[in-house]
Amino acid sequence: MSMNIQLLKVTNGDKGNIRICLSGQWLPEMGFIPHALVRAVPEPGGVTFMLCDDQSPQDPEGRFIWIPSTNGRKVKCPVLVTKGKYLNETGINYGEPLIARYSPGFIRIRRFPVKAKAIMMTDNQVKLSGGWLAECGFLPDTVALALSEPGRIVVKSHGVVDPSNYAGLVRFARQNKMKLIQFHHNANSKAPGVSIFGSCVDKAGFSSGDVLIAHYEHDLIVIQKLDFNELGF
Repeated sequence: MSMNIQLLKVTNGDKGNIRICLSGQWLPEMGFIPHALVRAVPEPGGVTFMLCDDQSPQDPEGRFIWIPSTNGRKVKCPVLVTKGKYLNETGINYGEPLIARYSPGFIRIRRFPVKAKAIMMTDNQVKLSGGWLAECGFLPDTVALALSEPGRIVVKSHGVVDPSNYAGLVRFARQNKMKLIQFHHNANSKAPGVSIFGSCVDKAGFSSGDVLIAHYEHDLIVIQKLDFNELGF
């Protein structure tokens, strides 16, 4: 199955039912075009969508959804929406984070851990960015130490470091085989960001194309490879 993923959240539908909405140019690329018929099957912790040729009365599990036309609306891509009481079988609740993993004709959605972010490795770099960094204390100009070991990178904040203490922190990092990193403002937003690369990434065993998960709490981020089996894929 493709490693293509999208993160989303459970939203409120009408009459108190939960609602799941998928959108993006990847939908038509995977065959989910306007007027396509999709079968949605609720499963523990998520739901699976499959393209269908027709509605088969011999297989009533789940429900059938038609992807609506985009005619007359200023949208660039189709939208796949499902809602209703049948989603109660999934056990998922309003506001929960979800992850969708997709391939041609097939989309599987599962719960995603709270206080975690999915990251796609590109150019042999781990790129972290977004408001979630500020929420856990990694503001722009924050200095952190990254400890790399096989399978994970642990990032610990040291706050904004006084210049007079910087040299000592550099020595401490070298003595303990850590990497000193500094968070910055993203070019296109006020949110913090940082890139981790080089020997720190190599030692963890990460490479371009890997899907990673960053678990975070105050002043601490732990980055590992995302285990799709643990999420129920």
